[in-house]
Amino acid sequence: MLGRAAKCINFDTHFGATLQANQLCVDSVRGALLRWQVGDEIIENTEFFPIANLWEPAHIRRFVRGALQFEIDQSMTAIEGAMDPNVFLPPSQHWDKTYQCRTSRRPVGGFTPMPPAGDAGTDTIDVIVHGRIRGSDGKVDQVQIQSSPRPDLNAEALKLVSTWKFLPLVCNDAPATVDGDFVVHFQGR
Repeated sequence: MLGRAAKCINFDTHFGATLQANQLCVDSVRGALLRWQVGDEIIENTEFFPIANLWEPAHIRRFVRGALQFEIDQSMTAIEGAMDPNVFLPPSQHWDKTYQCRTSRRPVGGFTPMPPAGDAGTDTIDVIVHGRIRGSDGKVDQVQIQSSPRPDLNAEALKLVSTWKFLPLVCNDAPATVDGDFVVHFQGR
């Protein structure tokens, strides 16, 4: 594809009776997006250059219904010694198991009861609890309040989330521990 070894995914989108053909092609070696076709729109990326740990296209073209709409030529120059090679990685406090997984399945809730409803109407108060789903057994621990409009509900929310159980994150075919935010709905309270 565009002079590079590529892996492409062809897929269709249905809009009622209309069928739209689509394709995404990625460079097999570099992992960079080469061609993006969704319906009548095509974007082609060619002539790549490295910047930190990414490959950026030096030439970008956009077509709609086969007609060239615009062309971009770009270049970047890294100042010697000033470029951190990890500049495009997420901050370390946000780096978690999911970024390191070649294959993964997100955690799936198995037992996540909500508190009993109160009799003060249908309004819902949401308390957000941050915690960790253990890979060993899917239980939630290390819970703490992330945000709460009603501090009087915090202890109940923490106690409840501590009873929750998940099928844990699966990372590279093995159960893994992962942090998460959990919403506890207090209805009519």
